[in-house]
Amino acid sequence: MNSKNKAQIVLCVAGTTGLLLVLGVLAFYVVTFSTGVSGSQEVWGQFGDYFGGLLNPILSFFAFVGLLFTVNVQLKAGVDNEARHEEQMFDSRMFQLLSFIHVAVSSLKIIQPRGSMGSLEYESHRAVAFAWNRLDQEFLVDVRMGDYPDRMDGLLQEFD
Repeated sequence: MNSKNKAQIVLCVAGTTGLLLVLGVLAFYVVTFSTGVSGSQEVWGQFGDYFGGLLNPILSFFAFVGLLFTVNVQLKAGVDNEARHEEQMFDSRMFQLLSFIHVAVSSLKIIQPRGSMGSLEYESHRAVAFAWNRLDQEFLVDVRMGDYPDRMDGLLQEFD
């Protein structure tokens, strides 16, 4: 059950309880003091004092509980929003980093001299591929191939 459904259930229970309290106080007054409607202003004033005196603290307590419930819901929403914001910031930074890497690779240029035959030029991603292949062919030939830990052990032995 999500928090929205819980909040709706709590509000329904609180509203029903408040309504039952009002009706209970009214019924208790009618049963205890009178069953008829009075024409006296004094009796209506006493009824208002009784009704307000009993229900005001009870309904104020419910209002306070509702306020605490609202603060609790807002705190949970704030934590959720903070987590969502952190996730969005991570995504944004990651894509910025990927963009910077792409810009750096796009501006890369390697010129391979070929003696009397001129030179070969490699740009952007082709330059990275050329550099990696050259490194692999000339320096990593004697390194054991295999899983990452085996290859790292081979690199350490070769270049230590």
